[in-house]
Parts: sequence; C-alpha cells; structure tokens
Amino acid sequence: MAIGSDPLQGLPDDYVIKSQAFTKELYRDVYPAIDPSNAALSQDGKIVIVTGASKGIGKKGFVRSFATAGAKAIVLVARSFEQLQETAEELSREFPKTKFLPAACNVKDEASVKRLFDKIREEYGTADVLVNNAGATDEGKPLRSASIANVWDGIEVNLKGALLMVHGFLSLVGTTKQATVINVTSAMGFVVSPGKASYSLSKLALTHLSGYIAAENPNVRAFSLHPGTILTDITTEWLVRFSKDTPALAGGTAVWLTTEEAAFLNGSNHNVNITGGYISNFTMIEYLSWARDMLQKQLPSYAHSHLSTPNQPSSTPGIKMKNLFTVVIAGSQYLLHPQKLGTIEETINPDALIPVTLLTSSEINSDLEGILDLFATVDDVFQPDFGSILVEKPEKNQQAIVVNHDLDSHGRSVFTLQSTTGAEDEAQAAAFEDLPSGPYFLHGPNLYQAWRLYDDVLDAFTFGVIPNSINGSDDGFEALSSLSDDGAHRSIAVPSRLYHPAPSIRRPLSGVRISITDAVSLQGVQTTMSSRAWTQLYGTEDPGTAKFAQRLVDMGAIIVGKTKSSQLDSGREWVDVEAPWNPRGDGYQSSGGSAAGAGAGVSGYEWMEHAVAADSFEGVREQGRLHGVYSLRTSAFAVPQLRSGWKFDSETFAAAGLMSRNLHDLLSLARLTVNTSSIDKAYPKRIIYLQDYAPASEDDQSLDDMFVAVLEKFLGIKADRMRLSEAWDANPPNDTKRSLEEYMREAPFSSFCYDFYHEYAEFRSQYKDKFGRQPYVEATPRFRWGIGEGESAQDYGHHRARIEVFRQWFNETIMPVVGDSETIVIVPFGPPATVQYRDDLPPPPSVINGLGPEALAPLLGLPHLVVPFAQTRYYSRVTDQDEDRPFSSSILGPHGSDVMLLQLVKAAFDRAKWRSWVGPGRLAFPQGYEPELKRT
Repeated sequence: MAIGSDPLQGLPDDYVIKSQAFTKELYRDVYPAIDPSNAALSQDGKIVIVTGASKGIGKKGFVRSFATAGAKAIVLVARSFEQLQETAEELSREFPKTKFLPAACNVKDEASVKRLFDKIREEYGTADVLVNNAGATDEGKPLRSASIANVWDGIEVNLKGALLMVHGFLSLVGTTKQATVINVTSAMGFVVSPGKASYSLSKLALTHLSGYIAAENPNVRAFSLHPGTILTDITTEWLVRFSKDTPALAGGTAVWLTTEEAAFLNGSNHNVNITGGYISNFTMIEYLSWARDMLQKQLPSYAHSHLSTPNQPSSTPGIKMKNLFTVVIAGSQYLLHPQKLGTIEETINPDALIPVTLLTSSEINSDLEGILDLFATVDDVFQPDFGSILVEKPEKNQQAIVVNHDLDSHGRSVFTLQSTTGAEDEAQAAAFEDLPSGPYFLHGPNLYQAWRLYDDVLDAFTFGVIPNSINGSDDGFEALSSLSDDGAHRSIAVPSRLYHPAPSIRRPLSGVRISITDAVSLQGVQTTMSSRAWTQLYGTEDPGTAKFAQRLVDMGAIIVGKTKSSQLDSGREWVDVEAPWNPRGDGYQSSGGSAAGAGAGVSGYEWMEHAVAADSFEGVREQGRLHGVYSLRTSAFAVPQLRSGWKFDSETFAAAGLMSRNLHDLLSLARLTVNTSSIDKAYPKRIIYLQDYAPASEDDQSLDDMFVAVLEKFLGIKADRMRLSEAWDANPPNDTKRSLEEYMREAPFSSFCYDFYHEYAEFRSQYKDKFGRQPYVEATPRFRWGIGEGESAQDYGHHRARIEVFRQWFNETIMPVVGDSETIVIVPFGPPATVQYRDDLPPPPSVINGLGPEALAPLLGLPHLVVPFAQTRYYSRVTDQDEDRPFSSSILGPHGSDVMLLQLVKAAFDRAKWRSWVGPGRLAFPQGYEPELKRT
C-alpha cells in the first residue's frame, strides 16, 4: 500500500467504528452512562492531571469532562504556557468551582517533569487521576527515508513522556492512596499503517504500560483508552471522513473509568489481543456483560492476575517440587494448592486461571454482600476480587436453588460445581459435600484451594511448606521455592481461615498456623540444621514426620514452614545461613542463636500464631526475652515421643519449647501438647524471688518488682527474696563443704558439651568417610565439641552426680514438693544489660560457668515461662534516637506445672488489667504503654 493512499476507499463512513465493535449498539457522543454531570460519576474533591491539555481531545474532552464532574482542581499540562493560560482563563469562567493550574512542561524531559510534580506536590500535596493524553505523530514517510530524529521524537513524546509522567505520579501518590492512570492509546497500535511506525509502536507499548502499572501498584488502577475516531490536528488524512466521534465521548469515558464499576478492567490487558483496552464507542452496559463473559469463560488469565507461573523446582539438594502455580491478585501473591477438589459444569478455557468464591445456593440467594464482607473481615486470604465470580455448591440433601448463572442480581457470574452423586468413592463424595465456603481458584474448569503467599522479610524460615493432602492425613509435605515478587525473600503459604471449622474435641487446633524448627522432621522435606555440611551429607527428604509434628497436624494445625535455628542448634556465628532479623526496636537488634527463626516469625508476622522450637541452655527462652514473646520451656519428659524425629543438641537437657504472642493462645496450645495431670494444679502457696540474678539497673529492678507484686497481689502472699548461694551455705547437702558457685562451676556446661559432642559423632564419622575430611562447623559448635571431646565418661558421670545432688537439694530446700504446685520461683530474665546489635562481631566462644538463670530449668527438668510485660527505652546507634525494646521476667514451676504457670500469669494480668498479649513488629506494646499496679 502506498503511503498517502486511502486503504478504506469506497467504504461507508461508519466502517471504522463497526469493524471494532463488540457491542450491538454504538455511540459517537456522550450518553447517560458516561455523562460526567451524572452524580454517580462525581469527581468532587479530586485532583486531576491532564497532559496535552491546551487543545484537541485534551482540552475539549478530558479537561471539560472532569470539570463537569466537579473535580476540585485540574492541572493543565502542555508545552506552551500561553496556550495553557488562555485555556485556564476560558474554563475558569465556565467552571468556577474547579481550579485550573496551568503548568508548562516538556513531558519527554525528565527535569521538566520533576519540576512539574514538585509544583503539584507544593500546591496540592497529592493527586487522584493522571490522563496521559500528550501525543505526537509521524511525518508520514517510510522508515527508509524518514528522519530517525523525527521517528524517535514521536516515540519519546508518546512513550517516554508517559513513562516519566507515570513515574512522577506514582511517587506523588505513594503506596496506599487509591489513584487512577488513564493512558490514551489508539487502535493504530494494532495495525500496520505505512508512514506511522513511531506512532503505532509507541501506542502499542503504551497499552502494555497500563498492565505493568496495575500489576506493580495495588493502589493504582491503570487503563488503556482508545478514544475513538476524533478529528484532531494529528488525524491521518484518510481517516478524516471517518472521524465522527466527539471529544466529549472520550472525556466521559475517562471519567467513568475512575469509578468502581470500571475496576474489573484494571490493567486493560484482559483482551489485549483484541482491542488492547476500552474503546469509547462501546455501549457501557452491554460491554460490561460482554467483557465479564470474556473474562470468565474464554480468557487464559484473570484480568488482575498478571502472573501465572509454575513454581520451579528448588535448587536445594534433595527437594523435589511439583508444578505449583502462583498468581498475583490485586498486588497479593497466591498459590494454588495442587490437590484438585472438584469441577464446574460449564465449559471454559482449560488454561483460564480465575479467583472465585465457593458458596452454597442459599448463601448466594441470601445476604450475599454481607457474607462477602464477613469473609473479608475474618480471613486474611480472602479479598473482594474473589467475590467477583461465584461457584455454587448445592447443599446436602437439598435440591439446588435456581440461580441465574449468567449474571445474577448482584452483577456477578455464577458457575455450578458438578455433583458427586453416585461417585464410586464415598470418601470423595463426603469431601465434596464438606467443601467449606470461601476463596478458591478455577484453573480451567477445576477447583483448587487458594493459599496466600506472605513474604518472609525477616528471613525467619528455612523454607515454607504445604501438605500434600489438605485433609490433614499423613501424606507428607512439599517444600516451597516460591519467592516474593521482587525475588528478595522466600514466600510462606497460608490457607484461608474459612477452610477450617471451629476447634472441636477431635481437631482442637483447627486452622491454627504454627511453624516448627528446622530440626523437626517432615516427610518429604529436608532437614538442614543450618549447616552446609549436613545438607551435603544428608541431602534427601526426610522419610517420615516427627511424632510431635504429626500430633499437631492430627489436631488440625497448619504447619506453615520450618524456621531457622542456629547451626546444629548451638551456633552463634550464622556463617552458612543468614541470621533472622529481629523486628523489635530499630530492627537491628541481635536475634540471638538457637531458635532465632521461631522468635522472629512469631514476633514479626501477624499471620502466624505459634512457633515450636527446642530449648536446652539456649532456645525459646532466649527468644522470648529478645523478641518480646511469651515462651514456655516444657517440663522434662512432659511431651510424649518428643525425640522421635526431632534432632536435639543434648538428649539430657533439651526440651520442647512453645512460643506465642498471646498468653491465652499459648495456654490453649500447652493444654493440648503437654502431658500433665488432667486435674489443674492448685495455685502456689509460696513465691521465691531469686536475687542472684537481679537486674543491675534500678529501673529494671523496679519493673521486676512490679512483676513480683502483681503475682503477690493475686495470690495474696508475700514473696521470699533470697539468694541460692546463701541458701546453699546455710543448708548445704551432706558432705558438701564447697560453695554453690564452686560446686557447680563446671558440671552444667561440661556435661552439656559432652552430650553435644556425642550427639553428632555419627555425623562427623559419616561425613569423613564420604568426603575424606571433617565437616565445617562454626566456632561455637566447634569449641563446645572440643570441650565435650575432652570429657571422659568418668568425668561426665562425676558432673551428672553433682547435678543430681543440686537437683535434690533444690527440690527439698527451695521448692519442696508438698501437695501440688506448692512453690514458684521468679527468675529475673530481662533484656541484656548492653544493647546487642546484629552487626556486632560475635565474641569468641567461651565456657559458661556455674548456674546462670538459663541453666536452672534444664538442670532441674522444670517448666520455665518467660513473660514480656513492659518495654524500656534505649538509645539506638542505628536510628540515632531512642527506641523501645521488650522487658520480661520469668517463672519456674514444679515439674508438670506448665499449664498452671500460664493460667496463673493470665489470671493475675487480667485482674491487674495488664495486657496479656503483645503485638507484631517494632513494638511489643503500644508506644507509651506502662503496666500499672493499683494498691488496695
């Protein structure tokens, strides 16, 4: 075709509009549904930015329409200030309630655009709508003879200019304010018209820009708008006779695109191979029905779901992945659980991937909006986009209620789930009937659970996991290799809370989200021990699930992942893996060792309830103190079959640890997992406060005193303040003439190191046999192995004998067993005296001498509860200002009193009106919170 010739010669004047039609009725001027004077389209209070605003569609269409709709202010952008000034004065007379701000700007010049947005920010602080209308066309020559400078200038105006304006606009509105971008594109972007290369190419690219804006900015909706065939100063000559559309048609359509009714077109890439966006001539009501039908029944992906990709196999040795599909819905990432749950009756594209809400017939025909609002309130997985399309599930023993399956009274399409009546598998039929209402995905015609993916920004997890079966059976797990959108963090999957019924006798932990430490085996998932040498040697999935973990699953708990522990549960240097981040205070506090991932997860993630990890001399109690969460080291041997599938650093001193942000929830978990008497123990009749570990500062001591006082007041008794060393001297064990410090100087730590060394003897031997060298371990484990290696069996027996003497003395002198729960011991357990940062060089490993506060529970086999109840100020060298860190105390109770300790603290705090829960994130308690103790 020759340049300049008319390719549409002889065709009627309405050919162009009808050739693009997807609605029976077409408009060429504004009509009621898009009339900007309609109150439903009001732009009251909004700040609108329009480029190319001094003439043509910009002035006559977009600016006039937004002014008619009552915009508070319109920023007029073009290159000529004189023309803008004239436009502003003219429109101000016609629309006195709207302020017009003329702003000369060359949109393809970065500095000029920056000055523009600086001016808008200074004038209004923000904006609501950006209309990218500025455009340039070609000189009409073929590429071989065209000026490259002219071609590139057109691309820069149409594309670079739009990019710069979008960049400035996104910076202006931030990440939370709802805003709209309208990119004025053209059907010319989808045809080859000789002499129009720069215009067609740039308009095609601009169409895709709308999709990227929407995909990357959940708070910003973006649309590609083909304004119709309007006569302007850049209209191609052979299109002039077809240019019958008015600027008001485009302007009214743009105003409508800012409304909630147009939200489903966000990104405008739902029919990109057909039109690339919305065309002004389409009849609105008819187009809505057509587009939704296309969206739901024919297209390969959901309009807001800009990514649908298989989860790639993990690179971690021994982890084999199924194809797991992930998808982004309104800025949040989701995973489709691979277990197929059902099939709809309708025929749709087998590649379609659509978020839906499963409801019974009666739910659809009752208070549908109320039900969907309730779902959004109680469930962090559900969001409104799931409610756009419904899947009807007939109710048990009830004939399906008639529902309009094309477009019901709420404007939503409804599919029907196939019935399993007559299914050969009775279990399958029962499972179908029990499918809970809530959010799901259709992948083609098949129904799958929706699991939301949260970013592990604190690096708390070794990896997330999902069960192979959603019914809680023992079919094992899959490790996830999904990453956050930016690729910087692992993703952790959680199912909808709506999938799980209320707790029951059979499943008392129904739907409760729990993490477990890396050292606990899960069938099909690798254990890493935060050691590259360990994974080199044992680089396969575990063949079975630890008994304790399976008990949690059997009770309905959702194991969301394996959290990081320090190397071999005993390291401090974090060489082979990165240390988790402590979210408290300035965000750069030390996360400690051992159960650091568990502490970071519980203290940082609102979507997680509990963590399970180990505790020996270090573990959950250290994390409770550093991260400001409630943590319980359980009584020795109180958790049945604990060592089946759980790797510990010491068979003698290790115990299970439970962590939570809520005392009531931790109490519930302890009741279900710790074997204690079926009859609750009585509250203690004696309180001892150990002054051996009293805080160094007066402020910390006063807080400890308040903790003692709140228990004294609740129990109606006075605490005995004493020192273990003095009690030992006053009443030593038989034939013992040494002080407590001297007698117990070496026994605790040396015996622990002996256990630790021999616990990993097989690992060292097998590694050397396979690789011909010793495995790498960090300085602290290596140091402790060295001590353990140097201890003979005779030395170990001697240390154990001393520990047994101390245990008997403690039980008889300090905590005599007279009836149930006779005595509790308060052990000061506040934050470290010196603020510890994650970038501090770890001190060289050293011997832990004597009886520190962390040694009592392991030596005595007693439950130890760490309780955050306040926070203290400290100066942060990171933020150069004062920050808050949690303050805790702790209680030792008699063996088996795990539940009683939690009941006691909860009841005492409730009576004193102290908070019995902590928040996630920087602050454990609200800024300025101080527990008060009212004297009576």
